[in-house]
Amino acid sequence: MSMFTGWSRRHACLILLGMTVLTACHRVEDVPATKYSWSGSALEECPSTRGAAKTVELADLAARPAAYEGTFVRVEGYYYAYFEHAALHPEPEAESYSGDFDKQIWVRSMDAEYSRQRVQLTGIFTAKSRGHGAQWPGTLCVVSVLKLPGPGD
Repeated sequence: MSMFTGWSRRHACLILLGMTVLTACHRVEDVPATKYSWSGSALEECPSTRGAAKTVELADLAARPAAYEGTFVRVEGYYYAYFEHAALHPEPEAESYSGDFDKQIWVRSMDAEYSRQRVQLTGIFTAKSRGHGAQWPGTLCVVSVLKLPGPGD
């Protein structure tokens, strides 16, 4: 007995297999804001804001942090998370802790599962918090993450 008139089980299995493969190859993920919650000092360090996110370049955000204080922003870069480091970089790292911290921003409320990936982050920026050791121009309190294709993808 076939599933659809004129279709064999083989056709149905091939279609199901094709749909499964296409779903598995889907690389972009939009993480809802509810995944992240701020607590303790994060609430104090990250001001609240309303409205649409303003798309900004990472270089501008890092160079002029006071201009974006308390702004709801969307920014792209390469996220790296490891011991005492959680930052958005303008370029892929050649090695851990490489690059100029003045050209990066500290990232708060983000899972390490996105480390070493190109991402688009949306969140609230503050220059009042400068990350671990106060080495960065400011902090982005992330409310959503979108994985982007990286080099060679």
